[in-house]
Amino acid sequence: MRRVTLALLLAASAACGGDSTDNNDPPSPYNIAVLSQNSGPGAGGTYVTTFTLEVTLKADGSVVPGVTVVTQVTVGDVAPLPLVTNAGGQVFGTWTIQPGDWAPGATETLAYCAADPPGSSLCDTKLNGPNAIHVTF
Repeated sequence: MRRVTLALLLAASAACGGDSTDNNDPPSPYNIAVLSQNSGPGAGGTYVTTFTLEVTLKADGSVVPGVTVVTQVTVGDVAPLPLVTNAGGQVFGTWTIQPGDWAPGATETLAYCAADPPGSSLCDTKLNGPNAIHVTF
């Protein structure tokens, strides 16, 4: 009887996906690349980084219009929001850091990801991941 109960529990566990601690999102269908990045002092002691990102499909490399690019920063603000890819699959943004938010020798980060499906605003940014822009003061 115990063997039958154990077998039923194992079968139910396998049917539900097994490991209940696996909360990883499915992989993104997109690649996102930095096409340009320019950083430097701005007006009033602010630090400004302008950037252009391009979103393409991993499957065939084609550009993807209408995708929201989600950002996360350690300090500062990104504008304009929302960042949505144009017909060429590109977004243009500005990351502004105020003088009181940075210190000499500090490295700050802007992480980004492409939301899936197009029109969605959810994806997984990683400040220590490959999809990030770093500035060191």
